[in-house]
Amino acid sequence: MSKQLLKKIKHKLLNADARLREAYQHWHHAAESYNDPEQFRIYLNSCIQALRNVTFVLQKQKREINNFDTWYSGWQEFLKNDHILSWCVSARNKIVKQGDLETNSIARASYLASYFSKPQNDFDANPFSTTEYIAREIVKTLPDELCKEGYLKVERMWVANRVSA
Repeated sequence: MSKQLLKKIKHKLLNADARLREAYQHWHHAAESYNDPEQFRIYLNSCIQALRNVTFVLQKQKREINNFDTWYSGWQEFLKNDHILSWCVSARNKIVKQGDLETNSIARASYLASYFSKPQNDFDANPFSTTEYIAREIVKTLPDELCKEGYLKVERMWVANRVSA
């Protein structure tokens, strides 16, 4: 293989690597934005699309890499058999062609009067509200002594439809 061809292949692999690094960054931004559903949705959608773009970039260069089809077919089979990765392909198609993923997400809150008490008054909250907004709205309904001495816990769980562990 000539040096020029090797350089060209390396450049193209760097393109695939760049998409992978992009997905990695979106994944971490999604995790950091978990308490803000809108930002979380944006970063998660971008992560899923960037992951799918890695394979598109690789497929685009197949004519330039010897035995690419043999190598890639093994990986395709592996990826198809992984239910999370298969879901990513379907999710990416849904995001790009139809809109956001449907979710069964939840948000709940409860408060503790002190460290020694059990949680009181569980609240179901809109999972598409920010954690800060949920907390602010609940605090408005609590007695002053609880606001001064108590502890408010807000939990959220993002659940995409059709994904099982």
